[in-house]
Amino acid sequence: MAQTEDVLAEYVERLFAKASLLSLAVLGHGRMLEDGCLRPDGNRLDQLQSLATELEFGLGMIHDRLTERQELA
Repeated sequence: MAQTEDVLAEYVERLFAKASLLSLAVLGHGRMLEDGCLRPDGNRLDQLQSLATELEFGLGMIHDRLTERQELA
């Protein structure tokens, strides 16, 4: 069972890293919009930003819980 949790924890870490990169990309896209480099589509940007934030938070919470369980074992 511990091996399965290790694999799951590694997978969650990779997803968390991707979510962090997505957040940075969305923020960069927002700055390009603010600078006038792109045509604004604020609604889509808000949706992407919200999704990225939720994804990052959720994965971080899962990772923390898996780490706690591993430390208690």
